Formats: sequence, C-alpha cells, structure tokens
Amino acid sequence: MDRKPLLYVVNFLLPVLYFLLLDLASFFISERGGEKLSFKVTVLLAISVLLLILHDMLPSTDQHIPLIGIYCLGIFSFVALSLLETIFVSFLLRTGSRRARTATNPAVTSALTSVVTSAPEGSPDSEQGTISMVSSRHTAPLGQQKMHEKKSKDELRLLARVIDVIYFLTYLVSVTIFLLLTTLNWFY
Repeated sequence: MDRKPLLYVVNFLLPVLYFLLLDLASFFISERGGEKLSFKVTVLLAISVLLLILHDMLPSTDQHIPLIGIYCLGIFSFVALSLLETIFVSFLLRTGSRRARTATNPAVTSALTSVVTSAPEGSPDSEQGTISMVSSRHTAPLGQQKMHEKKSKDELRLLARVIDVIYFLTYLVSVTIFLLLTTLNWFY
C-alpha cells in the first residue's frame, strides 16, 4: 500500500498553515471587546482537532516523531504561546482601566468630601468659608491622585502595546525560521 503525500499536504499542512496565518492576523484585532482572546482560543482548538485526526492517521512508531507531527506540534506551540501573550496583555489593559475607575469613582469622592467638610453645628468651622477651604484643601490631592492614576493607566497601556509589538515581531521571525527549517528538512 503506497502512501500519497498530497493527502497529508491538503488535509493537514495547508489547514494548519492557514490557522497559523489567522493567528498572525489576529494581532491586528482590537483588545477592547475580548474578541481577540476568543478568536485565538478557537484557532488553538481547531489545531488540536487536526492533531487528533493526524494522530489517528499516522502510523505509530517508537523511534522518532514524523516530520508532519513536529510541524503540527510546533505550530500548536506557537499559537499556544500567542494565546498566553494575549492573556497577559489583556490583564495589563484591564488592570489599568480598573485603577482608573476606582480613582475617579464619584461616589467615593463625594463621600470623602462630605465627611471631611462636615463640622459640628454652631462651631466657627461650620461656616461656608471653612467648607470651601477644606474642600479646596482636599480636592487638590484628589486631582493629583486622578492625574497619577491616569498616568499609571497610560503607562500600563503603553507597556501592553510595547509587549504586543515586540512579541508580534519575535513571533513572526520565529515562525518564519521554523517554517524554513521544516521545509529544508522535508526536502533534504
């Protein structure tokens, strides 16, 4: 019984390569809605289904892993690392936005202002002038805190963006080298 290599190329090599290209293209999806993460999980699941089918079709050997298995496992590993990077970047972006929400929460700010500005009835501090003095004394630090939190949020966004770009470039170079080495190993 003769094996047809075109069957493996059409059924496994090209679909896995297309999934890899989809994963590369997913770096251009926005992080905001969570679509990027779910898209990458879907691509990873699709590759794992192809790996299960490949496992059933290939003969089992004790001596070495076939080149098609190394190819599929390598691409699966690249997509899995890409998914982990996306989770980390999403975490950084969510942490930055959560910090900004707690710093600018108007309920917390008004509660702090009312507690600080309340004075006992009939005391000289209960007049409007004292309230404005206390209010102005405590709004400056709140304004500075808001500014600091916004800066922190922007720094986390910038860090997430830098990590995403550096990982994309590293990912692109690594995938290219892997595919070249696999192709050279296949033909020679």
